[in-house]
Amino acid sequence: DRYVVTSLADSGPGTLRDAVSGSWREIEFEVSGTIALESGISVRGEHITLDGSTSPPPGITITAAHGGVSGALLELRGASDIIVRHVRITDAPDSNAGDNLRILMDAHDIVVDHVSLRRAGDGNLDISDGAHDVTVQWSIIAETVKNSLIRTGVYNLSFHHNLYVGGDERNPQLDDASNVDIVNNVICDWSTNYGTRTRNGSTANIVKNVYAPTARGDRAHAIVFIADGGPVYMKGNDLQETCGVM
Repeated sequence: DRYVVTSLADSGPGTLRDAVSGSWREIEFEVSGTIALESGISVRGEHITLDGSTSPPPGITITAAHGGVSGALLELRGASDIIVRHVRITDAPDSNAGDNLRILMDAHDIVVDHVSLRRAGDGNLDISDGAHDVTVQWSIIAETVKNSLIRTGVYNLSFHHNLYVGGDERNPQLDDASNVDIVNNVICDWSTNYGTRTRNGSTANIVKNVYAPTARGDRAHAIVFIADGGPVYMKGNDLQETCGVM
């Protein structure tokens, strides 16, 4: 079914919250601007496409109203066959482990495409608790301390053609994650912590990525392997002198 978002309000008919409350929906936008949430949105259905490319310029931004959101701004909790594309999710609050986008609890067959995730209080993008068959592509994951944590029994994940920039660490971090492809990404401007890290039995292919520190980061920590990690295949990664981010 086609559902058209006609309001930027937090809740009620024609809002994003109402749009994702059911399954088998193609969600389009008649409006553009900022949706300021009083509480996070939890998507638990199936076969939902949230298509921000249908919004008139300047598109759709999802953020917190008055810093009042506990947890994630948008979470896909046990949901399946979900596409989220062409939206900005930004500025989850510092308190209560504020994440921008969370995919968890066996959520599967998920595509995150052309999404901007910036300035979360905790994680910009966290995938956890058995989530599987998730693709994150052509997206920007940026400007926070903990950019992206991938943990706790997740598997069959693909991260390709993304820009990770200005994340002090977790670009991404794999912790008890298996069969993860990290391919053709640009990972730029981490701090003295690290760029990408694998641990706790995680297995991955890390192939043809560009790692580019700034003055605040250590080139030696572009990719870090903890001793308890699993096998990782690496090929064709390029370590640059700088990414030019001030």
